[in-house]
Amino acid sequence: MKVPSQWIAEQERMAKIPGFLEAGLSSLRAQLNLFGQHQIILDLLPQLKMPTLIMWGINDLVLPNNQAQNAVSRLKQGHLALIPNCGHIPQVECPELFTTELNKFLVLVNESMNLSHAEAQRLRE
Repeated sequence: MKVPSQWIAEQERMAKIPGFLEAGLSSLRAQLNLFGQHQIILDLLPQLKMPTLIMWGINDLVLPNNQAQNAVSRLKQGHLALIPNCGHIPQVECPELFTTELNKFLVLVNESMNLSHAEAQRLRE
């Protein structure tokens, strides 16, 4: 569970760009206040009809795993990939495992779509 030094260096470089800090703070203020998030979207998740993958680092110290499990349980076609030995930013900390899980999900969705397409063709015949 280690963030690559190149990624940290890039974050530091971007932080020096004029307006970057203000833009980041503005984004956070639009989403959060002293009491937490302005809008909780968990109750909106059942509205998503498409297959949805939630990837989560098992060792995430920012958001606990039970939040991922809660979210995926509300999705009609939710899939959860828990990335071992990984924290809050799995795409940066564990890019190989992240890519493997994403590819598995895309194969699953593609196979499901192909089955649905074949079934629809059979019904038209």
